[in-house]
Amino acid sequence: MTRRSAWSILLITAFVACDVFDVNKEKMPKYSDNGAGTFGCFANGRLFVNEGEIGYGTGARGEVQHIGDTTGILIYAWNTRNDQNLSMSMYDIGRVVINKAYDISTPGFDLEYSDGADPVPCYYNKSISGTITFSRYEVSGSSRIVAGSFNAKASSDGCGGEVELTQGRFDISEITHQ
Repeated sequence: MTRRSAWSILLITAFVACDVFDVNKEKMPKYSDNGAGTFGCFANGRLFVNEGEIGYGTGARGEVQHIGDTTGILIYAWNTRNDQNLSMSMYDIGRVVINKAYDISTPGFDLEYSDGADPVPCYYNKSISGTITFSRYEVSGSSRIVAGSFNAKASSDGCGGEVELTQGRFDISEITHQ
């Protein structure tokens, strides 16, 4: 075996081993709507997936409230290792319609994102544009699942700048129903 071949084999082995043994490698969760407990999006191109616990299981959970013919939905996600947090709240949306794109820049919708990697901690909490679409909404009985997709843009009064959340998806089974 030539010296060049030996180096080539060594480099290929190193690259493959790094990829296989990188247990902290985060990936965007695959789309699902079966209560997998997943959440993911890109925040200004940086991957944000649910990870870690803050008093609740998987790093993603939801709350649903029904009062008369009005529905309120809150979705929370966090990554304790990367210090990222997101909450999306929708109030007074009536009956949830599957596959309807809800405009999150309208009254009754609230978005808040924070990222500990920012040089100065910043909360982006003024929705500029975006949509949220539910692919599954099942909150009665023993099966409680809220799943769907979203994209959004928000700004911050406190620090300036904007955050763009793209390719967002959620499949949450930790649902509190009131």
